[in-house]
Amino acid sequence: MEVESFDDAAEFRSVADSLLLADEAVNNLILGVTSTVIHDPDTFEGFGAWVAREAGVPVAAAARTPPHNLILALTTSEPAVHALANQIPDLPGVVGVSPSVHRFAEARPETATLTMSQGVFQLSEVVPPPPVEGLSRQARSEEVDQLVEWRLAFEEEAIGHVDDPSLSRRSTEWRIEEQSSRFGLWVHEVNGEVVCISGHSGPTPNGIRIGPVYTPPEHRGRGYASTLVASESQWLLDQGHSYCFLYTDLANTTSNSIYTRLGYSQIAESAEYTFNPSV
Repeated sequence: MEVESFDDAAEFRSVADSLLLADEAVNNLILGVTSTVIHDPDTFEGFGAWVAREAGVPVAAAARTPPHNLILALTTSEPAVHALANQIPDLPGVVGVSPSVHRFAEARPETATLTMSQGVFQLSEVVPPPPVEGLSRQARSEEVDQLVEWRLAFEEEAIGHVDDPSLSRRSTEWRIEEQSSRFGLWVHEVNGEVVCISGHSGPTPNGIRIGPVYTPPEHRGRGYASTLVASESQWLLDQGHSYCFLYTDLANTTSNSIYTRLGYSQIAESAEYTFNPSV
């Protein structure tokens, strides 16, 4: 089993695409992140990737943009997963689809803690939700401070901590400045007040990933997020994407049912692990 490392995202993709594009939807996260690194290299502070090959054929792949967790692609080769797990150093955690990610976590020398079970969802046609007051639109530069605050609140609520507030601010500012079919940030506004946010990023050859989606507690239960995600998803399809993808916390049955009613269907299960040095 041969494992090769890369610090150039384009070179990594030239080697790994035969594996990654065999299931574009399931591998949308690693495809989207590496596409971002290629086309917008200043988005992240660093990049590293690895490919395991059997007889010269890629059978497993992973990539990372520090300080974020490693992203593991789907693979059916258990020996390749073990080879990656044993050769990639210094990881805070890993995210990937099942069962590959579970095998990777088990093979690491650190203690692995499952922090979240996620659903990977895909949409090709929007089912419009019941109408609500207000309108959905692209976010504006003068709203950045409020939206950064909500982005941090989302991270606290969704993953229990904020990795780096400065990175969250830069990401929010950049999405508002970019505002394209590749990267952007949308809001729903009611009577001049912004009540929820949703973003998109990580383009794949045929799709785009929605997220994060966040509604402050005082505005929940009124259908604002459903309308916002539906509007943003439809706009992205109209811009030429064949699919929209998103990740959900499988423990949150409310959000899962909302997305299903909008036309999203679960195509895989993902998991996130945190690594702690073994004592």
